[in-house]
Amino acid sequence: MVLAPYTDDRLATSAAVMWALSSGRPVIGSRIPAFSELNLGEQRMLLVTPGAPGELARVVIELRENEELMAELVANASLFCAQTGWDKVAQRHLEVYQAAQRSSRGRR
Repeated sequence: MVLAPYTDDRLATSAAVMWALSSGRPVIGSRIPAFSELNLGEQRMLLVTPGAPGELARVVIELRENEELMAELVANASLFCAQTGWDKVAQRHLEVYQAAQRSSRGRR
């Protein structure tokens, strides 16, 4: 598993956590806004209170004993990464540009 016990709740994103989500390992991170946003819709990682090492240790032990939850987290994270990878982002941008181009042609 991968641990991301961040304490700075001003963090907008983390490349390390995105890598962790794509690693095929379950991830436990701090409950900060950036990581909470990653869990919207599906639970992709477990979140713990920032600066609470006892809670982190307890969740590590509980997760280690729950193979079904580990598999669910990995599957959800893998799907998220597949849906939001650079190839998908580039495709969405292309679609937006093509739609804008079609729209501007119709206004001439």
